[in-house]
Amino acid sequence: MTTQAEFVPAQVFHASEYIAEACIDRGWSLWDFAERIGALDVPLTVASWQFYAICDPDVIMAEDDPMDLERVLGASAEFWRNTEAICRKHPESHRAA
Repeated sequence: MTTQAEFVPAQVFHASEYIAEACIDRGWSLWDFAERIGALDVPLTVASWQFYAICDPDVIMAEDDPMDLERVLGASAEFWRNTEAICRKHPESHRAA
């Protein structure tokens, strides 16, 4: 009996890379993005952590982050969840920043 090797993508992209591209496409600064996502509507320490958590590949997104990203950037919450899951499943395929 032969075993089939698990597919490992050559390269995966963290949500933060899609966020950066979307900001560039829209002409937004990171401050603009933080404002739109609502990270500035809470005390600065919480805002900093929420923004950091979304944009840092080493931090897992909070449960409501994909919905916020859907609201601000338009791609579905499912897209953001899947992007996060793939990046977690294949960390060896994540490109170096």
